[in-house]
Amino acid sequence: MFFYFVFLRRVFPNIEKGARKLLSSSSSSGWHYIHILDEINLNSKKKLSIPNISDIFSYENQQAPDLYLAYLSEKVYNHLKKHKNLEIIHAEKDISCNYSNYPAVVKACDSWNPKNSFSKLAKNIFLINSIENVETLKDDECVLSCRYVPYREFHNRYSTGYIQSGKNELSYIDATSYVVPKTLNQDNINGKDQIITFVDKLLDYNHDLLTDSANPIDGSINQTNLNHRKIVRIDKLPTSTIDTTTGHGTHTSTISSGESQTTTSVTSLYNGIAPKSKIYFVDINLLDTKSTENLPFYLQTMKELGSGISSNSWGYSEYFPELTQYYDNIAYQNQNILFTFSAGNNGGSVSINSPGDSKNVLTVGASSAPSIANIENGQISYFLTDGTHSIPVQSVPSHSIPLLTRDSPLVSYKDLQISTTAADGVCISENTDVCSDLEAAITANSRLFVYSGSFCQTAQNNAIAAVEINSNDVSTLKTFSSVTLTIKTSNLTTISMYQNSCRGPTKNGIAKPEIVAPGENIISGLPGATGNSFSALTARSGTSMSVALISGAASLIRQYFMESKYDSKAITPSSALIKAVLANGAVQIPSISSVSSTISGYGIPNLSKSFGIHSSTSNSKRLLSENGEISEDEENIMRYQRKPLESDTPSVYFVDNVNIASDSSHVYSIMITNSSQNLSITMSYTDAPVDANYPLYADISIYLEKDSLKYVGNDLANFSEERASTTERIIVQNPAVGQYKLHVFSNEFNLDGSTFQISYSLAISGCFSEVTKLTQSECPKNCQGTCQGTKCICDSSHLGYFCQTEAPFAKVNKSFLTTSYPRVFKFFRASIPENSNWTAKVTCSNTINARLCICGRSITKYCFCNRFNTKSDIELYENKQLTEVFIAVQTFSENNETIKFFNGDITLADKDDPDDTNSTDKVINGNLPTGSIIGIIAAVVVLIGIIVGLVIYLWKKKMSDKKVEASIDDDFNNNNDIQAKLDSIFK
Repeated sequence: MFFYFVFLRRVFPNIEKGARKLLSSSSSSGWHYIHILDEINLNSKKKLSIPNISDIFSYENQQAPDLYLAYLSEKVYNHLKKHKNLEIIHAEKDISCNYSNYPAVVKACDSWNPKNSFSKLAKNIFLINSIENVETLKDDECVLSCRYVPYREFHNRYSTGYIQSGKNELSYIDATSYVVPKTLNQDNINGKDQIITFVDKLLDYNHDLLTDSANPIDGSINQTNLNHRKIVRIDKLPTSTIDTTTGHGTHTSTISSGESQTTTSVTSLYNGIAPKSKIYFVDINLLDTKSTENLPFYLQTMKELGSGISSNSWGYSEYFPELTQYYDNIAYQNQNILFTFSAGNNGGSVSINSPGDSKNVLTVGASSAPSIANIENGQISYFLTDGTHSIPVQSVPSHSIPLLTRDSPLVSYKDLQISTTAADGVCISENTDVCSDLEAAITANSRLFVYSGSFCQTAQNNAIAAVEINSNDVSTLKTFSSVTLTIKTSNLTTISMYQNSCRGPTKNGIAKPEIVAPGENIISGLPGATGNSFSALTARSGTSMSVALISGAASLIRQYFMESKYDSKAITPSSALIKAVLANGAVQIPSISSVSSTISGYGIPNLSKSFGIHSSTSNSKRLLSENGEISEDEENIMRYQRKPLESDTPSVYFVDNVNIASDSSHVYSIMITNSSQNLSITMSYTDAPVDANYPLYADISIYLEKDSLKYVGNDLANFSEERASTTERIIVQNPAVGQYKLHVFSNEFNLDGSTFQISYSLAISGCFSEVTKLTQSECPKNCQGTCQGTKCICDSSHLGYFCQTEAPFAKVNKSFLTTSYPRVFKFFRASIPENSNWTAKVTCSNTINARLCICGRSITKYCFCNRFNTKSDIELYENKQLTEVFIAVQTFSENNETIKFFNGDITLADKDDPDDTNSTDKVINGNLPTGSIIGIIAAVVVLIGIIVGLVIYLWKKKMSDKKVEASIDDDFNNNNDIQAKLDSIFK
C-alpha cells in the first residue's frame, strides 16, 4: 500500500499560511511541483506522450524521490493534469533580489532569454550582472527565483614531504637538500605531464619558482604556451595586474607546482609537492562576476589542455545552494576532473559554505605544519653523529642557523671530514683563542665550526655555521671518521588542527571536510620578490595553503596511474579514485580517535601508505614489487593489484569506474596473510546532482565482515550506515589472517524503472595475497533479518543493509528522550491516521542544524526531508492513506545530542509526562511490563476514561470551532487559537 503525504510548509515553502490542503495550481504555464501519487516507471512516463518528458523527470529536477520541480508549458501542464497518478502544485516565486546593479543568480526555464546581460551557468541557472527592473522578474513566468551572489573569500620544505612520506623529520635527499623525505618525488613521481588549474587571484609569473627565462610570459596573457616550463596559460581579467601585493595566487600555486630554476638555491628547498607539474591559472576577482560567468569557458579550456585537477582556494561568504548544485553537476559531468576546494577560515562547526559544501568536490581543511618546521625559528635541538654515535649540541649562536642557510648556494652538513686545522669540513677548536680558530676556519671555507666554552663574535660570523658542544665530548668527536650535523626529533610535538579551519558538517548535512593538510605558516613564493634567496619566500596560513598542497598531491596520484607505475597499462583515474587513494592512506589527527570526523575528515594523506610504499630503516630504499598487473573484464573497469615482496609488506588494490545498479550489491573477497599491517579500505563515488533537501541521490555504502566480526563505512555509532558522504573508509587494526568479505551496497535510487547506474572506486591496502570480486553477490553473513537470495530482508522494526538499525515504534501523542549521534540518523516508526493532518516535532538539547525526514519504505526512498537550525522544529503533513512510515532525525553536530521526539496532535506536544519516558522505551523495545491484576484493572479504568474523554473532546470541538486550551511550548504560550498556532508554524 502506497502512502501520500507532504510537507505543507517546507517542500512548498511559500504556501498560504494556515493551509490544510495541497494547493492546486492557479495557472497553467510556469513552475510547478509534479507529485507522483503512485510509482510510475519510465515506460509509463513515455506513454504520457509529452515532448521532452525525460527533462521533466530528470534527477536535476528531483526534490524528493516522488517530487519534481520543473517549468511546464501550458501544453505540457494540460497533459500532466489529466494523469490520475500525478498532482500538479504551483510553485511560488522567491525573488529576494530587490535592487539593480548587483550580480544575481536566477533560476529560470532553460530557454530563458532576458534583456539583461546574462550568462548561463547550468541547466536552469543563469548569472545576471545587473537587473534593470526587478518587477520584470516577478512578472516573468519563466523565472522561479532570484538571489544575489555573495562575495568570495580567499581562504614547502616540510609539508610537501610530510604528505608524501608522513615523516616529521629531515634527511639529506642529495648533496645539499636537507628536507622531509619526498618519497614519491625521489621515484620521479613529481607531477610530470600534469597540468593543475588554479582558480585564484593574481600570479607573479616572474617569480623564481615560476619563471622561464627561455619563454617569458609578457605579452602572452590569455594565450596557450605549452613550451613554458611552468605556466601553460593565464586567463586574466582586464583589470588585473601582475601580483605584487597580496601573494595569494603566487603563494598557492608555488606550494603545489613551484620549482626553482636553480637546483642549489634556497628557494629550491621550498619547491612544490609536484615540482614538474605545470599551471593553468584562472585569475578571478572577489567581487567581479566575469570570472563566475566564464566558468564554462574555463572548464572547456581545462579539458582542451588535459588538466585533471582544479584547485580552488576560495569560497563564498554564505551558503548558496544554486552554486553548490552547480559544482555538484559539473563534477558529475566531468568525472575525470577532480575539483578541490578549501574549507574556509572562519572556524567553528557547520561553517563550510558553498561551493566547498558540494558532495562531489574534495574539501580540504587545515592542520598545523609538521613540527619539524620549527627549524625556521631555531626551536630545535641539534646533534652531531657518525651514524652510530651522537653528541648533543649545547647551543647555536643566534646569528648562525645551521641547516637553514639563507644564502645560495646551499651548504651540506652531511658526512663532513673531521679536522683540528682550518680545512674544508668540520673545524674543531681546542685552543683558548677561539677567535683565531674561527677566523682561520672562515678563511679556509670550513662548513662547520665546533667549539666549547665562549664563542668569539666576529664580523664574519654569518659566513660559517657554528655549534657548541660539551668539552668532555671533544675527544669523542675526534674519533669520528666523518660527522653529520642533524636534528633531534624525539621532542617534537604532534600535529594538530589549525584553529581557524572551518569544520563540518555542511549546512545541507554533508560530512565535510574529507581530508586536512598542513596550512599554518606555510613558506612559499612571495610575489614581487626577485632572486632565489630566502627573501623571495613568505609564510602564510589558511586552508588555501592546504588545498594547494592536496591539489599537487592529487596530480602525483594522477601521474602514478597515467604512467603505469608498477603495472602494465596506463589509465586516467577518475576523481573518485583519486579521492579514495588520498583518504585510504590518511593518518588521523592524534587528538581525534574516529575514522572520519567533521573536524578533520579522514586526517592527513600519506601517499606512501596509499601506495604501499615502505622505507627501510637502514638505507631508506623503498620495497617495491615489479609484478603488478592490470586487467579489464566485461564491466570495462580498471583493476590494479600489486602483490608484496614479503608477507609483512603491504599490498595495494585499486579498482575504478565500477558500475552498480539501483538496489544491488557487489562482494569482494580479501585474503589476509599477515596481521602486522592494518587493512584499510576506501570507497568513493560521484553522485548525481539532485535539487533536494536530502543530499544524496545514490547512497553507496561499504560493509566488511569476517565470521562474527563486522565493520561499516566510517565506523559510525551502533554500526549505522553513512548517509551523508560520497566517501567511506574502513580500517581494521591488525586484521586476523583469513578471508574477509567486502560488501558494496546501493540504495534504491532509480524509482522510474530506468537503467541509470552510479560508478564507484576502491582503494585497498594491507597484507593480503589477493582481492577478488565475486561473480555472484551474496547475503551478508551477519544478516540480522532473513536472507532471501542476495538480500537481507528486515522485519518492520529494523532497517539497514544487514538489518542492524532498530526503528522503535513512536506512540502517538507521546514523546520521549533519546540520544542522537554525530551524522547518524535516529529512526522511529509511526502509524498515521487516514485522511488526517499529522504533526511531527523534534526538540534538540542545543540550537543546532538538523534534518527531519519522513520516509516510506526506507531512508532515501520516498523521503521528504527538511533542514532546520533552531532548537525545535514542527512539521505538519497531510496524509491520504493509513500507513506506517519511518521517521528519521539527523543532527548536524560534532557531539552527541539529546533530542525529544513527538508525533501526533500538535496541541498535546508538551502535555505528556516526562517521567513517562522510561515506560515508553519499554513499549518501544517490545518488552511489555509485567503488572499485577491491580495494574491491569487500573489500565482498564484509564482506557474507559480515555473513551469518555474522547467523546467529550469531540463534543467540545464541534461547539468551540477549533478552540484549544493546551499550550504548545514557550514559542506559543500566548496563542490559544489553532489558526494563530498554524500561522506561527508556517511563518
